[in-house]
Amino acid sequence: MGTDERRRFGSVRKLPSGRYQARYIGPDAVRYSGPRTWAAKDDALGWLRSEERLIEMDVWKSPDRRQTTERARSLTVAEYARRWNEQRAVKASTRAQYQSYLRVHFEGTELADMPVGEVTVADVREWWAEVRDTSAGKSDGATRNARVYAWLRTVFESAVEDGLLDRNPCRIKGAGVTKRQRTITVPSPAEVSTLADGMPDRLRLLVVLAAWCAMRRGELLGLRRMDVEPDGSLLYVRRGVTFVKGQPVVDTPKSGRERTVAVPPHLHAAVVEHLGEHVGKGRAALVFASVAEGNVGGIVDEWTLRYHWQAAREKIGRDDLRLHDLRHAGSMWAASAGATVPELQRRLGHQSTAAALRYMHAAESSDVAIAARLSELAGGDAP
Repeated sequence: MGTDERRRFGSVRKLPSGRYQARYIGPDAVRYSGPRTWAAKDDALGWLRSEERLIEMDVWKSPDRRQTTERARSLTVAEYARRWNEQRAVKASTRAQYQSYLRVHFEGTELADMPVGEVTVADVREWWAEVRDTSAGKSDGATRNARVYAWLRTVFESAVEDGLLDRNPCRIKGAGVTKRQRTITVPSPAEVSTLADGMPDRLRLLVVLAAWCAMRRGELLGLRRMDVEPDGSLLYVRRGVTFVKGQPVVDTPKSGRERTVAVPPHLHAAVVEHLGEHVGKGRAALVFASVAEGNVGGIVDEWTLRYHWQAAREKIGRDDLRLHDLRHAGSMWAASAGATVPELQRRLGHQSTAAALRYMHAAESSDVAIAARLSELAGGDAP
């Protein structure tokens, strides 16, 4: 064992190997040793003097922190974001979306090539201006931009947690807020019936359930015989289907939680009929298969479904209608039928009450419009 030679700042000791080790207690009350041992005592003392000088100048950081800072100077934002995308525990469809943000809106920009540790709020603001200019005039540009910004803000938040940044530079007020860009005019029950009639027989029920059970496209495409009560009264949402580069990916539902959805009684017979005519006998047979004959097909291709949907909506003159809008319709109908916020939340599979509250408010507004139309029918006459 060596013996410490005490000094005003730190200590130096000669090790049994004959080399010298320097140590000191930092401003954080932690003992630090030199990054290596030295053959000459003066070299060990020189390292101590350099550490003491940093403390006197009030620019001292722990050796670990300094290594992190060096990493931040050598690692570009694009490299860090790429690693972040790869390591993030998310669904395959979400990862593909993040990779799209990186590829389309980030790589090749000045901000992407900057060292992580040197990014400022001004740098982010300049990048954000470029993103907005590039998407100007596009119908979904504002929504996508907000999502891209929210993604980058989360990436930088992780960089702060990793010690590469002291503070998140994404601080542009309102930049990550997504606002609805289109007004949805939900279809009426009669329109939904007409839409369903315009679909192939094997997909007719998909449209009906999308509306009356307020289910997502991926939840419907993931349904199997085992997920449907034989009498058609209940559906068990256990999985969801997304498409990554055109290929179906089966995962948990979007919310990450399974749920049970009650089918309105007037549809029970239609569900039972569909099971008998279009679904294979096995428990794992898809409720909506890609072929009608034999019921042995795989998951319905998203482009095939889109083709039939576009043809169906043209028949009612609703080219603006998306398949997802049927879910909005079902949510509105459920709210109008008296569902409470927790009931709506459970039925829709939402993790927060925000969306359920929006449907409640929308249903209230719709009821006001209904009352006004009733007065119109009465011709304004008082009873």
